Amino acid sequence: MYRESDSTLLAYTQKNPNSKIAFWDLISLMSWGYEPIFDSIYNAFSNTLREGYAGKVLGEKLKIGKQLSVGQPFPIINCQSKNNEKLSSAFFLRNKYTLIDFWYSACAPCRRQFSNMRDLYKQYGNNGFEIVGISVDKTTRKQDWEKVIADEKLVWQQYWDKNGAETNRLSILSFPTNFLIDSKGKIISKNISMEELEEFLREKLK
Repeated sequence: MYRESDSTLLAYTQKNPNSKIAFWDLISLMSWGYEPIFDSIYNAFSNTLREGYAGKVLGEKLKIGKQLSVGQPFPIINCQSKNNEKLSSAFFLRNKYTLIDFWYSACAPCRRQFSNMRDLYKQYGNNGFEIVGISVDKTTRKQDWEKVIADEKLVWQQYWDKNGAETNRLSILSFPTNFLIDSKGKIISKNISMEELEEFLREKLK
């Protein structure tokens, strides 16, 4: 549904390159995260819109968001565990597949997926599958973050991006957001559903 909507916006923009409504529609879509088609939509706008202040800001956000496209190496994120250990890119190289899950303690949709994640981790955790949780909780909610980890029995690696500083820099603005990383540290899927992930792991980690 979203891809059809994006294609419609691209077609409209190509016919109406000065449309401010379409321009702000693209800005709104970016609040849900970057998609490759957004570059085509942006480039279809007139120079007047792209070279204005809002256009330049949007252009920078698109460049940053492109770092998280499928096929790109997952960028280094400055976050720490409860023991103040930093997340290293070397971690991904030790596993066949790693799911990076961005969440926060008060996010109900984030917590709803934990049951499925626990099941998948139990089934495939010893076969080359790993999970990394990255919370964007505010510093005032550190105890809430730690409590959810304990209550939900999240036994996989957990890191904290304080106040979502790094996540916001990378234009990850909706939650949960996840990335599936391969053994070379490259993104092979974005926002994969738990059902799709289960099917993928069943096929790849027989």
